[in-house]
Amino acid sequence: MAEHVLDQIVADLRQRATTLYPNRGELRNIRIVGHTPKSDHFIYDLVADFANGAERMALKVYRSGKNLPQAARNHAGGSEREDPGRTAAIDDDEGRPPPRL
Repeated sequence: MAEHVLDQIVADLRQRATTLYPNRGELRNIRIVGHTPKSDHFIYDLVADFANGAERMALKVYRSGKNLPQAARNHAGGSEREDPGRTAAIDDDEGRPPPRL
């Protein structure tokens, strides 16, 4: 099992990517292409490369603190709190809704 939360999430995405994006074909790679540090969280930009294209994803990881996990719930926006498994395709040129985890 991976030690860091980001490694765990990427490993899980590698296993589930073809079911989340069935029209893209075989998964070739998942890359972390950037990150934005904030005071209470990081936003990582990921790209999943498939045989038939690529999908961009944004991943928000909250920093650990005194009141975690309650602090993460309080800081999360309304839609994140209502549906924590939600993911959003940043550049979905086919106009389909983002996959649900």
